Amino acid sequence: MSALKSLNVSFEKNMDVSKLGKSSGDRQVAFPFKYELPSTGLPTSFEGCHGGVRYYAKATIDRPNAFDKTLKKYFTVLDIQQEVLRTPRSLASGTSLLTPSKFTSRRTGVRNCPGEMIRLSGVLKNGSGTDIKETTVQLRQKVTSIADSPHKMKRSDRTTLSEIKALGCKGKESADLSGITIQVPSIPPSSQRYCNVIDIIYKLKFIVNIPGPHKDLEVDVPITIGSIPLRSYYPLAPSFPSQPEEQPTSTDPSLPPPPYYAVSSTGPVKIKDDEEKAADKNDMGEKEFAPKYAYYDWSKHT
Repeated sequence: MSALKSLNVSFEKNMDVSKLGKSSGDRQVAFPFKYELPSTGLPTSFEGCHGGVRYYAKATIDRPNAFDKTLKKYFTVLDIQQEVLRTPRSLASGTSLLTPSKFTSRRTGVRNCPGEMIRLSGVLKNGSGTDIKETTVQLRQKVTSIADSPHKMKRSDRTTLSEIKALGCKGKESADLSGITIQVPSIPPSSQRYCNVIDIIYKLKFIVNIPGPHKDLEVDVPITIGSIPLRSYYPLAPSFPSQPEEQPTSTDPSLPPPPYYAVSSTGPVKIKDDEEKAADKNDMGEKEFAPKYAYYDWSKHT
């Protein structure tokens, strides 16, 4: 079976730094350079099962009469200028076809960011005589990758990012499930502006675990994940610390805490592409990479 492929190049820049070398002793030579990324048109970094959005700087040592040495350094790009989606509050409901049970759910807010708690409320009406022991709430991600070679094709990958258990309901009674919270892990924002080969959507799935041979009652609530909290704008930190740094507590509760950059909750992926396979023996770069996303630690915010 031939591999399905699709390519979407955001930018490419070649620079000759051979004349910029500066000796630092111990037989080491440094080649300082800088390059300003385009201010628009760059989708957020992402690594998925069937595709990704990847940025890197590649250094090549041109060696006469020998194989060139190469080194790649991968880095994360965040599209923080993505248009704010001011969608209405989400409301969803569902009814079991086999048992007279009904579940109505609502979440507050229009968009959430990594580190924030999604606050939910719901009412479970159990019209049957069977006790419902528990309900389940899941945060799910669906990634659709689009290939155009050798033919047009879409592949979707679904992942449960986090899950919590909530109260159930006795038979012939109702239960108020208000106060349910689920935290958003370090994940990329919804959709991919400037990228037409990858689409990312999220949803909350409420599952009423009905005992016996009956099918569970499931309710889906679409949600939007962003990079900046909507309650107010806060400038992103200029660097990528691996751990949250101690930050002074804000005296203004309307301001979000300063973000730090957390490794993607899905972890690192192995770097595999045709170019890497051809130059594997002469490449000195990274073999694994995980993007980092803006993460807000609200536990230290008052």
